[in-house]
Amino acid sequence: MEETAHQDLRVVAHRAIEAGRVPARRPESTWGGAGCGARCAVCALPVAVDQLGFEVDFAVPGQPLPLGPYHMHVRCYHVWESIVGNLEIAATIKGLKLPNGDGRIGADEWGIEQSQGKG
Repeated sequence: MEETAHQDLRVVAHRAIEAGRVPARRPESTWGGAGCGARCAVCALPVAVDQLGFEVDFAVPGQPLPLGPYHMHVRCYHVWESIVGNLEIAATIKGLKLPNGDGRIGADEWGIEQSQGKG
């Protein structure tokens, strides 16, 4: 049961990255603490004030202000961070450059079926 929920969250996180709701690269800054009711960039549910969460920002080359903040539940952050790490490893192995800017990556680059999870 726990593994299924984790796999489902991985699919949700992949889709959030693909849709551009959160970049596919490591943030420049990360803060943790109580939620503020903002929607999670990964699962789109609120990070409630009685929950712990993360707020992350991304530097944008040539821009004075960062991209963000992005709010995430602790679990969503860890799943997203794992995916980003795997993308970095895959890019290194394949000799690819990770995207700059918004960090969008197409579904064909994930190594998962596009039809996965679609009804």
